[in-house]
Amino acid sequence: MENGVRIDNYVTREAKLKLIEQNENTATMEIVIHEGKNRQVRKMCEKIGKEVIKLHRSKIGNINVKELKVRNMEIS
Repeated sequence: MENGVRIDNYVTREAKLKLIEQNENTATMEIVIHEGKNRQVRKMCEKIGKEVIKLHRSKIGNINVKELKVRNMEIS
């Protein structure tokens, strides 16, 4: 992943990986990407034989998601 991964008809840009926690069956990783193609992180992990169980986006560009306000919308 750190050198890019071939997915369908393109090669992803390099990703930065950081191991946060690891136990017998799972690992928690921080993955930093600089593009956001459809389901890219899941597809990259699948290509290297790993399954994504839970995914959390913490930033979009320079915006930290904690800074975003949740807006409730009524649907009629």
